[in-house]
Amino acid sequence: MAALNERGLAVRNRRGYFMAQCPTHPDREPSLSIRPVVGKVWLHCWAGCDKADVREALNLSLADLFDDELDKSRLPTPVVVAEYDYLDEHGELLFRVERRFPKGFRQKRPDGKGGWVYNTEGVRRVLYRLPAVLAAVAEGRTVWVAEGEKDVAAIERAGEVATCNPGGVGMGWHPSYGDALKGADVVIVADRDDKGREHARRVLADLEGKAKSVVVVEAAAGKDATDHFFAGHTLVDFLPAGEAPTPPPVVTEQEAPRRVRLTKASTIKPRPVRWVWEDRMPSGSITLIPGREGIGKSLTLVWLTAQLTRGTLPGVHFGAPRPVIYAATEDSWAHTIVPRLMVAGADLEMVYRVDVVTQAGREAPLTLPDDCEGLVAEIRAEGVAMLALDPLMSVIGHGIDTHRDRELRTALDPLAKLADETGCAIGALAHFNKSSSNDALNLITGSRAFSAVARAVVAVARDDEAEDGSCVLSQAKNNLGRLSVPHLRYVVDEVTLDTEEGPAKVGKLRFIGESDRGVTDILGNSDGDDKSSRAEAAEWLKNYIGAKANKEAAATDVMRDGTAAGFSRDQLKRAKAKAKIESRKAAFGEGWVWALSDPEESAKGAKGAGHGDMHPSHSSALPSPETAEVVQLFPGTETPQETSC
Repeated sequence: MAALNERGLAVRNRRGYFMAQCPTHPDREPSLSIRPVVGKVWLHCWAGCDKADVREALNLSLADLFDDELDKSRLPTPVVVAEYDYLDEHGELLFRVERRFPKGFRQKRPDGKGGWVYNTEGVRRVLYRLPAVLAAVAEGRTVWVAEGEKDVAAIERAGEVATCNPGGVGMGWHPSYGDALKGADVVIVADRDDKGREHARRVLADLEGKAKSVVVVEAAAGKDATDHFFAGHTLVDFLPAGEAPTPPPVVTEQEAPRRVRLTKASTIKPRPVRWVWEDRMPSGSITLIPGREGIGKSLTLVWLTAQLTRGTLPGVHFGAPRPVIYAATEDSWAHTIVPRLMVAGADLEMVYRVDVVTQAGREAPLTLPDDCEGLVAEIRAEGVAMLALDPLMSVIGHGIDTHRDRELRTALDPLAKLADETGCAIGALAHFNKSSSNDALNLITGSRAFSAVARAVVAVARDDEAEDGSCVLSQAKNNLGRLSVPHLRYVVDEVTLDTEEGPAKVGKLRFIGESDRGVTDILGNSDGDDKSSRAEAAEWLKNYIGAKANKEAAATDVMRDGTAAGFSRDQLKRAKAKAKIESRKAAFGEGWVWALSDPEESAKGAKGAGHGDMHPSHSSALPSPETAEVVQLFPGTETPQETSC
């Protein structure tokens, strides 16, 4: 702390750990995490700065971080430096373990009145991170078994699922713990001492015949998994149990310069892309949902939340409901968010509002990158499928200039790393600026880093030419999959929700089918088309086709004669809806025709507007109509009125 204070760098106490301005890059909002661990200090810059560079900037050697006499001037003694929640398979809290500094542990359980009781006698004992462990076993992922919770956290930071039994060696391994690991590939990390190895042997004996495979390893440096990673080692560096550890580094006054480390591609396991929403929203990545105000962006995020919590969204979680963490700062949860979730059919037990509790016990909004580390722990503990940010701009730390790429990346890069490490999808809303570009990526307000860091962008726009006031959703970017997915059209219905205080009018998003116009078509105006020219084209189309037999004409004839009349092909296509003209297949082998629609039928919307046109299947972009019927919240109510997006 003295080294930071000497350089005038801001330091914030974050309930057992600290966030400070990093000395190696321009850092308006503290991004350097400092965690006191017994006998050592853990440094990590969320902007990606190398630890050796941070130490050099603070004039600290590696030995300075392994000091038994930590600076306790800003820490009360004893202090709770970490808390570990033990949940059952349904995510219910059973008890909590407190890690204290100096070293010590206490267990407590909820008293049912909002408080705690430091007596856990009779409370059911389960594995730490049990929901995440069960999800990993179901997905065929390897589960790591460590001796204590801090080692579990170290392994999780490296991107793996990990667990331990409560009390570690002291309380021992119970045979019931192994039941959760049936059929799993397990790696046991034994502490490098007699007690640790004996504990690992007991775990191994219990898992024989239960787990699919079991391997016992030890740290390549130090005693446990925490020491292993602290010394700079990775997952592949763990040693088979019994092998001699790597000698500790020789630290001199002039520390050796940073080194380049090469990793063979053959040691990195290839993994397929998993899609939270089939071909549109990848797991483990950031997906931006940009658009202008008042077109249902938030309702799109609510719709995704509802589908995930019911297991009805076509994708990797289809048929398996998963929780969602929802961060919303611009709308009231009681008046807006919860009612929207209810009418969308979300399982409210699986939607979590996220807040931050300060050391003084006050609530604060979620802030990036400060709270990334805390989010990782909660996402893993609950098995969260999506982190919804409504909007993304509201959680960027104060002091970060969102129009400067370098500064903005200090918040976005840790968020992308969080997604990659946990496999959680990030659904983040963004706004369009006032420019007239037809490129959705260029319209996103703020730095280009928003669209650059995101692996997918799903843009939305209102179609002013649609008679039903509908909006269109299009894939504007997809680095991990195909871009040529169908445009989807939706409307916003007004639904009446009965509450204890009276009826409430709530918006509900409803997809009505595919659209032949995408967001780029709606935003674009490349040929100078305007409302007057569209009206002229529409009038010409009605007169031209109205004079034909059967009120229809071959599409090729329309294009030929329309361009001869001075209209572009795009103008004619855009004028179709205004002229109430539909295109359909003629007799076999005769191509397409354009025909005047029945006025009543044309008012119903675009081609494919009815849910009856959607085929129920896992690969469909939308949930099946049968699923929608099952989760209908208000059977027997009147058909909701369609409103503008």
